[in-house]
Amino acid sequence: MSKAFALLFAMGLGIVCGCNTPEPVQKSSLLSDGYVAFSINGNSYHILDSLVQGNPVSALLSGSYGTHDSTLVIGAYAEAELRIEIRDCTDTGLYALSSSDESYATVYDEGEWSTDEDYQGEVHLTELDTVQAVASGTFSFDAVTTKHSEPDTVHVFGKFYHAPIPVSRGK
Repeated sequence: MSKAFALLFAMGLGIVCGCNTPEPVQKSSLLSDGYVAFSINGNSYHILDSLVQGNPVSALLSGSYGTHDSTLVIGAYAEAELRIEIRDCTDTGLYALSSSDESYATVYDEGEWSTDEDYQGEVHLTELDTVQAVASGTFSFDAVTTKHSEPDTVHVFGKFYHAPIPVSRGK
């Protein structure tokens, strides 16, 4: 009797609840469940790579990886923007951030700040998966702007998890 009651209860619940079940959101194959979370002088930003009701969210998490030149780019764009470019990135590990002719980082938040020879940082890359096209890691850097009369600096730190990195295999 208890099996029959459980079966009838489950069928009734399915009929009552099934009418209002929303369709699952279809994700693009280029999107993962990744995110970037970072702080600029204590102001925090969280940028998710996901869809809301089938529409992209207002923030964008992007990236790329070129196997021909081993350059990894992580970008996050919302109220504040972040761009990290790592050159000669062939595996997980620690990568230094310094000037734009090497690996570097730039942030935009009511101004533009970049790493250079005097203001540097690092990325600890914990995952570089070119098959699944995702990257994960942490970062910390000091950046400077010279657009003011005096150099102005910011401290930036954060992490990224399963950031999408479409892989380019060109020359």
